[in-house]
Amino acid sequence: YMVYKDGKTFAIGKTHGHDNLSHYRVDKIKDIKNYDGRYIRHDRNEDPYEYTKSKIYMYQGDDIKVALRCDNSILDDIIDVFGKDIRLEKDGDEHFVAYVKASKQGMVYLALQYINHMEVLEPKAIRDEIKEAIKNAQKKYK
Repeated sequence: YMVYKDGKTFAIGKTHGHDNLSHYRVDKIKDIKNYDGRYIRHDRNEDPYEYTKSKIYMYQGDDIKVALRCDNSILDDIIDVFGKDIRLEKDGDEHFVAYVKASKQGMVYLALQYINHMEVLEPKAIRDEIKEAIKNAQKKYK
């Protein structure tokens, strides 16, 4: 598939010897070699845009369930990133909780980008990785 996401064009497909889909930024592909003619059939029922919804910044990895506590001010941003097929719950007057699916690394990156407006509630592994990143950043900015 060719998918346009976050202002970039990606080639997405399976390669020999790998079960998962691979992502390649088209503008960074160089030294293309002649293809030997072998190919892997894929499930024609796959929707590449549905697949990329959970691939924040096109980070690969298995989708995991994530709970986010967010300021109301970033609701549109959350919908832009994850689409409308997410569960939202009101959390007081100024916050909501979003239940989404995302790759771990993409979620860490997004949470750090919105650090003043978002808190990852679950899973603990992502919370721990964000804590470590914050601790390392604090050392740099003392």
